[in-house]
Order: sequence, then structure tokens, then C-alpha cells
Amino acid sequence: MEFKIERDGGVPDSFSDYFGGLYNEALAIMVERQDGYGPTNIESLGAYGVFSRLASDKCSRVSNALNGVIINGEAQVDSDWYNEGVKDALVDIANYAMILIALGEGKWSDVSRGYYDEDGFVNHSEAEEPENDGFVNYFEYGVEI
Repeated sequence: MEFKIERDGGVPDSFSDYFGGLYNEALAIMVERQDGYGPTNIESLGAYGVFSRLASDKCSRVSNALNGVIINGEAQVDSDWYNEGVKDALVDIANYAMILIALGEGKWSDVSRGYYDEDGFVNHSEAEEPENDGFVNYFEYGVEI
């Protein structure tokens, strides 16, 4: 399924187009970074380390941007709180959440290393490493990298 996202300030055609575009954008970033970092950075952090990075580093950036003042008992946030840095942090939060799901389901090592056979993904412990040990792109949802 391919989605489009309006970047000219116009209204998206639909809810699914808008959020599908956001997901595709986040996916493209994850695939690009995964290709650069490789699987061991996440494997060495483990689930708790990934969550800690999400909760402390990424959420702190967003929290800092949303840090406003209390006026007459109501929180007031600057109208310009949303910027490219905040957006980057929010995309990272979404991607770290997906990585945590993959870790929780025991899939991170297999999918990040591209282990597969004709039936799909293979258990990491049973797989032979591919000759090039390169990233295998299983994300064929209209994302161009």
C-alpha cells in the first residue's frame, strides 16, 4: 500500500494517507539508520537500554520543547514548540517503540541481519550468515531510500 503526505500545508486526502505517509517516512529513516549502524548496536543495548534511550534522551528533547509556564493555573506552551528537532525526536520515539516490539517478539536479530529462507525469516540461531551479511530490505511499502 502506498501513501502520500501533503507537505505544502494542504489537507491530506485521508487519515490513512496522512498517517501512512508518516509511517513510511519513519520507516525510511529506520532502514537508513539500520543500514549504517548494523544490528549490534541494538543487540548490545537490549530492551532496557533501548527503552532508556527512548525515555530519557528522546522524550527529554520533546519535554524540553513543551516546557512552558503556568499562567492563571493553566499550562501555556510556546506556539513554536514544534520544530525539526522535535519532529526528529518524535520519529525516533516511534522507531524505538517498533524496535522494542521486535526485541520483545524475539525478531530483532533475525530481521536486522536479514536471515531468511524461501519460507521467510529463519531463527537466528539456526541460520547461516549470508555471504555479504548486508541488510535485506523487507520493507516494500512504497518507501524509496
